[in-house]
Amino acid sequence: MKKSLFNYSDWFTGKVYLETCASVIPKKILAAPTKVNSTQFSTYNFKKIQSKQKEIFNKSSTDLLKKFKKTFNERYKKSGTKVLFLKREIDDNRKILFKKPIQDIKFLNRNFSISAIDIESMRDFIETQIIKGDEYFGFVHSPEFKYPNEKFTNDVVYAKVTFHYYNWLMKFYNNLKRSLTVVKETKNEIIDKKKVRVNVKVIALIYFYNGYQINRKNCQEIASLYGYNEINSGEGLFQDYTKFIKIIYRTKTNDESKVKCNYRLGLIKIAISHLKGKEKENAEKDYKNLENAIDYHDW
Repeated sequence: MKKSLFNYSDWFTGKVYLETCASVIPKKILAAPTKVNSTQFSTYNFKKIQSKQKEIFNKSSTDLLKKFKKTFNERYKKSGTKVLFLKREIDDNRKILFKKPIQDIKFLNRNFSISAIDIESMRDFIETQIIKGDEYFGFVHSPEFKYPNEKFTNDVVYAKVTFHYYNWLMKFYNNLKRSLTVVKETKNEIIDKKKVRVNVKVIALIYFYNGYQINRKNCQEIASLYGYNEINSGEGLFQDYTKFIKIIYRTKTNDESKVKCNYRLGLIKIAISHLKGKEKENAEKDYKNLENAIDYHDW
């Protein structure tokens, strides 16, 4: 059996560091850490190190992605031109991921630039580790190591986060387009005098199944789109929406009378006629569950 010279604790405390990790160690220091390779650990200890490296990298990536999303949401909320801000944010990240030929990038929504060399390194990481799935975290230092050269690690963390952030932005953009389409179609329905005004509770269900939020800031505007302009229309819509986001109010009898339960069943049926695709399928499942609950309830 191979005799190990070092163990996991030696690596974690920064006593030693792997030769695969870039470092900047001052020349004149006492008790400088020792550069080692994988063969100087037992198989068990080295696998434990690899697992910790992956954990450290993934946590750094998750934390940075959360920060990106939080910053975006804050700036988007304050922006006077929200769609333009969103499109610029998408364009900034698209440049990092796809712009050819690779060159230095200056951003629209950010006050810094990224060099072509860094862009190339980031794309290599994305191609190898995200697209092809060949994960490797040998470049990650122990959190206790005092002399890391953090640039490469920071670049690849930024690369991973940019990839997932871009996809999140595109989903945000597509949801926004769908929402604007719903609003446009709704306005057209209201203009058409032949259309029957939709029940407020049905509106709440439609928005729930489509994944669009109704809150106290937008409830009056949404109610008005459907022709409800009374002073309390928005609040009523908000209360109905708040109720229907709870699954028990869509699929259970809740000790209500059979008449009320059948009324709720009818509301869902009407909502289904306004839905498409997966959203319609989800509503149909709720309809079936509530129908079964009514059938099996001991009235």
